Parts: sequence; structure tokens; C-alpha cells
Amino acid sequence: MDMKTGSLVITVAQTAFLCAILLGQASLVSSGQGRRIQIINDGRAKIDVFWVDETGGTHLIMERLDEKDGALQLNSFVNHTFMLQEVPTNGGRFCSASATKGEDGTCKSTHVTVGGGDDDQVFLVKNGMAVEHIDIQFEAKTGASELVSDCEAIGKKELGDRAIAPSEAARLIKKVTRCMESKVMKRFLDAKEEVTFESQTRLKLGAQLENYTCADDNLPTTAPIETRIWEHDGKEMEVHVFHERKASKIHAIKNFITLE
Repeated sequence: MDMKTGSLVITVAQTAFLCAILLGQASLVSSGQGRRIQIINDGRAKIDVFWVDETGGTHLIMERLDEKDGALQLNSFVNHTFMLQEVPTNGGRFCSASATKGEDGTCKSTHVTVGGGDDDQVFLVKNGMAVEHIDIQFEAKTGASELVSDCEAIGKKELGDRAIAPSEAARLIKKVTRCMESKVMKRFLDAKEEVTFESQTRLKLGAQLENYTCADDNLPTTAPIETRIWEHDGKEMEVHVFHERKASKIHAIKNFITLE
């Protein structure tokens, strides 16, 4: 099934494949090629995020990110490419964020590609569509160091330069421990909130894309890349293969459900 809106083309195989990505199947990561990515808009203009189909050259719009802290989180694959496009101001043809930098205001675009390194990858989009790849492991180490140093400062303040009795030392250890527990719990709650938001976003986008594929019964069906015969309960059935990889597959069985 093909859906066209201007230069945007959506096929059943592409849409279903994207739904599989958005729903975050665990097999993506376990396959060795899956990566969790986050795209954060830190610029002054709204940004449209497109998934790029490298085989057909089509662009499937995924989400519009608001200026300053708009974000998209999803599961993807190594070598998947996304196009980031500035959104014109007030529905026009120019982007004010670019114009303020002494340029002509032409809306800019850039591409980011999922690398084969870290399992978690973050792309921070700055003004002018400059993209910064954030090192998650370095950020995690820095955050842990800051968390420990805050509680360490409390202990040093209590201790000062004086010698303390064992009972006082035990009290101080408990105080520092409570500090660590409090800070770690806050980190966990923040992380849980992010995961919940990500899950809800994926489900909403998945439902929306599902509606796109079924909106027009008159649109032609995407041609399968292969047709196979599958035997079930002594009957041979025709199977159309639209997409097949180790971590995701899209097969359609002809006349699998009958009136009987």
C-alpha cells in the first residue's frame, strides 16, 4: 500500500517496520545490531525527524520536536539513518533561527546515522542544525561522581579536623548512606518517568501509523519481496514476505482466516 503526501511516500512494509522499531522489541538489542537512540532538539527552531529508507530513498516522518528540549527516544539498528529538517516559521518558507545567524533564513537539514558503538546513543541538535554526539558512558561516570561528591561533602563537613569515637563514626556513615539512598532513589524515579513517557509515546505513534496504512482501501498493496508455501494442518498456504531480518519479520499468509 502506498500513501503519498507531497514528496512523502509511506508503504505498508516501511510503516510496519517502523512500528516494530517504535514498539521497542527486546530482540533489537539482543541481536547485537539494535541500539537505543535519543534525538534532543536544543535549537531555536522546531525540527521534523524522518526515518530514511536507504533501499528506496523515501523519507518517513516520525515526529516533530519542539524547540529547546523537544526529544524523541526509540529503538533502532546500526547504520539506520535519520534526516533532521528545520520547520519553517509560521508556515512560511524560511526559518528565523537560521536568519538570526546572519544567513538568508533558508531552512537547513542534516542527517544522523546510528553507529555500532554504544548501545545507548544521544544526538543533541544545536542551532544551525549542528549535531553533537553525546558520550553516554562518560556522562554516566560524571553523574555518579557528582552524586558521590555531594554526599562526601556532607561527611567532611560533619567530620571536620577532629577525631571521632566509633559510635560517632557509625552515625556519620548512616547519614552519608541516607544521602546516597535519597539521591539514587531520585535518579531511579527520574529514569522511570522517562521510560513511562517513552513507552506511551511509542504506543501512540504506533497506533497513528497503523491508521495511516489502513486509511485508504483503494491504494495498491506493496509487492512482496518473496512468496513461499507453508504447510499447516495438511494444507498448503501462500506466504508473502514483505520484510525479513534476524530481529524483525513481516509475513502475510493468504486466506489464513476463512468464514469456516
